[in-house]
Amino acid sequence: MQVICLRLCNVFDAEAQGNALPPCDVLWTMVDVGDVAQAFRLAIEAERGGWLICQIGSRYRYRADGIREPAEQVLEKVREAGIKEIRDLDWVMQGGPLHSSRLAMRVLGYDPKF
Repeated sequence: MQVICLRLCNVFDAEAQGNALPPCDVLWTMVDVGDVAQAFRLAIEAERGGWLICQIGSRYRYRADGIREPAEQVLEKVREAGIKEIRDLDWVMQGGPLHSSRLAMRVLGYDPKF
């Protein structure tokens, strides 16, 4: 039996919204509806047994004003929250969101456009 769970992060429609982000104070991770559709198609077509749980989001981390958040600012906020360890720290330092989609990229071939 195969079970693939997709955890979607703040879904929005870049085309309909003219690439404008939904209103919110801080938007760490988002995902375009087209990328969501791609993830579901890949999960349905996957030929693997067992369980898989994947975060589905953008390649990037954005603020509500549409600007990519510098990694140093994110790490400062993480430290202020008292979090001591971050998995995939190199991913975060290169501008990736805190909810990493790398497992879906590696195992399913997920390739987010936004």
